[in-house]
Amino acid sequence: MRELITGIVLAGGRSSRMGYADKSFALYHGTPLIEHAMDSFQNAVAQTVVVTHEQPGAYQILNAEIISDSLYPGMGPLAGLVSAARVVSTPWVSIIACDMPLLPPDWVASLYKHALSAGARAAYAQQANPNFAAICAVARADTLRSADTLLQAGKRNWAAWLDSINAVPWSGFSNRQLTNINTLSELS
Repeated sequence: MRELITGIVLAGGRSSRMGYADKSFALYHGTPLIEHAMDSFQNAVAQTVVVTHEQPGAYQILNAEIISDSLYPGMGPLAGLVSAARVVSTPWVSIIACDMPLLPPDWVASLYKHALSAGARAAYAQQANPNFAAICAVARADTLRSADTLLQAGKRNWAAWLDSINAVPWSGFSNRQLTNINTLSELS
């Protein structure tokens, strides 16, 4: 399985709720959020790609391919998918936001197996709140191209991308495991 999947960390957000400090390097229990994200799929992927804002210099210390979301700057997670599509060479991708430090180490395998068993092109982590979609999915790499089509149509929403590729939900994670850190107070 590992050789079939590229891990993508989306780290290009503005971090406005963090006071515009780069959220990726905020410490959660002594470790930068982005390292938690990368560690969560370290043993499940062949390569790691980090998609960041237009100034990716600070990310060069990471053991990953660093790319900028310069094709659609400031346009959210779908912009990151479009940028990642340029460098992915595996048939599958795992996608996570940089601010989700509590995912279990088997999250990639769980979603990958669920997608395969459902005959789907993607599976995503479903949360109890239907108005919120965690940026946590495993998908066929060819589905990344549809993000470009959505952006060109003025749609930036993660859930719209999931719908466009007929992704199947998986409810095997707890709300705690799907926690994303958005404010300084949530770091403690």
